[in-house]
Amino acid sequence: MLINFSVTHSCCFEPVKYKDVLDGTLNPDTWLVNIIGQIVEISHIDHINVNGKETEKISLEFDERLPNGALG
Repeated sequence: MLINFSVTHSCCFEPVKYKDVLDGTLNPDTWLVNIIGQIVEISHIDHINVNGKETEKISLEFDERLPNGALG
């Protein structure tokens, strides 16, 4: 699965270590965790034009398989 998006704090997306999600380090009472998968490949940053404005683009490839019972 390939997903292209901008990772910024302004879009309310903050990547965390996958290991911290699996081992329970992130307290669900203080963190809202949305899992889209483990990043297995990251592309180089490309510069593209979007609506006439230069924008940085990065592609991430995710492995969506989670171990059984990893989240509950």
